[in-house]
Amino acid sequence: MKAGIIGLGFRLGYLARVFSERVPGFTVAAHVDPAPAGLPYMQSHGIGAGRAYATLDEMLAG
Repeated sequence: MKAGIIGLGFRLGYLARVFSERVPGFTVAAHVDPAPAGLPYMQSHGIGAGRAYATLDEMLAG
């Protein structure tokens, strides 16, 4: 399952880790956030955040 995250804060960074442990094939394909506070947490657990987009419209088009 691929996911796009809008607002990559601490909570969604944590939930990305939980989903990656419990949902086979879960990946974050992209995210939108000007200051993704949860990104270091995800990276420290080996979870990529996919491509960064500036806006939701750009992410959906990508």
